[in-house]
Amino acid sequence: MNNTHTQRPSGQGFSRPIATLAVSDQMKALADKIEFGAKQLLPDLFDNLANEIAKELSKQPKDECNKTSQIRRFYDELVGWEQKLTDNKAFEDNEAFFRMLKAKVAYAFGRGRDEKKGKVGLVDDNFRHWFCECVDKTNSAEGLKHFRLHFEAVIGFLKALRG
Repeated sequence: MNNTHTQRPSGQGFSRPIATLAVSDQMKALADKIEFGAKQLLPDLFDNLANEIAKELSKQPKDECNKTSQIRRFYDELVGWEQKLTDNKAFEDNEAFFRMLKAKVAYAFGRGRDEKKGKVGLVDDNFRHWFCECVDKTNSAEGLKHFRLHFEAVIGFLKALRG
């Protein structure tokens, strides 16, 4: 199955590619490298790795999905969780609620999505995969801080790529 769909813009005599409807192999490989809360963080967690993730996210037409406002919404909620879960006891007591972020990104992923028409949701497969992997790899208050810093770096690189 070809995961790139095309659509014909109204009034135009050509097709243009639109958003890809699958997680890229590159994003899978990048997400596998992520580790939060370790004594020794990856040296490029906030640098090269964040930049490569931003490049994968920027491949989608920004008017189709992964809009800045949608990505900021998830970042802002993550910041709120970091402010609430300041120690491991608080994290353990509220971990189930924190993990509900995966359901929220799944909703954004599915909202407006129509594979038959080649339409993506508010966020694409790459964002959903990366974000859920990060949530899964967050197991402490310190890990949550690392996730937030990594997300902040991704947003910075994404802004530089998109303008």
